Amino acid sequence: MLEQLEGLSLVVLPDVFHPGLFFSSKLFASALAAEPLEGRRVLEIGTGTGFLALLAARRARQTVATDITPEAVRALRINALLNRLEEQVEARHGDLFAPVAGERFDLILFNPPYFAGHARDLWEYAWRDVGQTRARFVAQAADFLVPGGRILLCDSDLAVDRMDQALAAAGYRVAAVRTQIVVSGEVLTVFAATR
Repeated sequence: MLEQLEGLSLVVLPDVFHPGLFFSSKLFASALAAEPLEGRRVLEIGTGTGFLALLAARRARQTVATDITPEAVRALRINALLNRLEEQVEARHGDLFAPVAGERFDLILFNPPYFAGHARDLWEYAWRDVGQTRARFVAQAADFLVPGGRILLCDSDLAVDRMDQALAAAGYRVAAVRTQIVVSGEVLTVFAATR
């Protein structure tokens, strides 16, 4: 399926999160548009189709994106070629920060899974907090930020826990930069976190 979103052409493969169908992607994109990215290295964790990584790659010096799902990594590679951004973005397969061991970034993007439970298939990794993904992200992120670096993440008030509170408890200064109430009454918030 080919979608147009924020000036990008996106192939959405089966088992890969579809950014055009969910409010969080558009809200996150609006927050990312306000970020100063020129000359910076950006990392997206859990890239899916690569929508946010590709938006960042338009302005950043370098963008790297990881995903635990091989289909998502393939989707980003296809979408990078389709949008002529293959030189600006790199797709890597693996869990959270494992594919970028030893590297540091100016900005880390993360649209985490919100709900508890076990993933029955690869698609559900986008939704289910399998293997404490949220907590592991908070515990590991500081090791991958340059001094003064930032985290930008989108979270739901229906999530299994509060990532903004977990980041604050881990020593980050956390501020809400965008909020949206969606049709179901769910509140989505993009948070910025710095140490």
